[in-house]
Amino acid sequence: MYQHVRYTIYRPSGQRKILNAVLAIATGTLAFIWPNFLYYIVAGYLVALSLILFSFRVSSFLTALSALTALFIFLLPELIPYTFAFFLGIFGLTLLFSVPPLGIISLIFAALILANPGSVAYMIGAFLLLYGFIHIVNFIQEALDRRQLES
Repeated sequence: MYQHVRYTIYRPSGQRKILNAVLAIATGTLAFIWPNFLYYIVAGYLVALSLILFSFRVSSFLTALSALTALFIFLLPELIPYTFAFFLGIFGLTLLFSVPPLGIISLIFAALILANPGSVAYMIGAFLLLYGFIHIVNFIQEALDRRQLES
C-alpha cells in the first residue's frame, strides 16, 4: 500500500515581501524620474532595505552589506556604478542559493552596470522595478499555494 506523505516547512514572509516590493518599486520609479539624485535615492533605498532586513532578522550579512554600501555611496557618490554593481554581485551570489532566477538577474544587472556605467540610473531603476514585481508575484504565488494547502 502506497501512502504519500508531504511535509511543508512554512515560514510566513508576506509582510517582508510586500514591504520589500513596495520599497523597490518606489525607488525604481524615483530613479527613473530623478536620475540626477540617484545617489540619494539609492543610498536611501539601501538604508531602508537594511532596516527591513534587520527588523525581520533575515540575514546579518545582507543587512551589513546594505548598510555599508549605503554609507559608501553617501561618501563617494561618483563611484555609484561600481559600488552598486558590487552590491548586486554579492546580493546575486547569495540569492543563487535561495532564489536562483533572481540571483541570475542580479548578476546580469551587475554586469550591465559595469559594462555601461553611464546609464547606471536607468539600470538601477529597471532592476528595482523588476525586483519589486518579482517579489509581488512571489507573494501572490505563496498565498495561492497556502490557500491550496489549507483546502
